[in-house]
Amino acid sequence: MLAALGSSPALAVASAAVILLNALLAFAQERQAERALEALSGFLPDLSPVDHGPSGTWR
Repeated sequence: MLAALGSSPALAVASAAVILLNALLAFAQERQAERALEALSGFLPDLSPVDHGPSGTWR
């Protein structure tokens, strides 16, 4: 980080805090999305019927 090398250690700390907070929020959002996907997958059937019709071809 350039702020740490320059004369702005406060800016370096603030930047690092923002980056860390962003990473934590992204992790929490990803975890919530995975839980929602698992909950929604419970509504899907394992198999679904297919009507081949009298000719035996898919329509």
